[in-house]
Amino acid sequence: MSVKNLIFFVLSIISLHAMTVRENDASLSLLSQSEIFVDPTTAMTLDEVKRQAFTPAGTDYLRFGYTHDAVWLRFTLENRSDRTLERDLELDNCMLDTVTLYRPDGSEETTGVLHKKSMDGSRLHPFFKIVLPPS
Repeated sequence: MSVKNLIFFVLSIISLHAMTVRENDASLSLLSQSEIFVDPTTAMTLDEVKRQAFTPAGTDYLRFGYTHDAVWLRFTLENRSDRTLERDLELDNCMLDTVTLYRPDGSEETTGVLHKKSMDGSRLHPFFKIVLPPS
């Protein structure tokens, strides 16, 4: 799967089934707990996408082949512990051109093949550092 734009955003205010991240969790699959929306125009803004109808992804693997569509995923992470947890959100695809994570505080972070400053060999897949405060 090589998706030109794979865009994630986390919205804690949306009434989704939040995925709970526990202190001892080694890894979790977010995709099956996410909702998906595909923008074939790749021109929609975050505000426009927020108003679209998302459907449950219902799978741990997306198959889009080579596409120029923007694929939006919506999910919520929740930390029910009493301490802050730090995790890596890793995408299991090293061929993604652009991946943007929109955070609840309004900040955003972009990674992907077109956004790598260097290939040091330490991490093949795109990833984001996530800090989850206790809820």
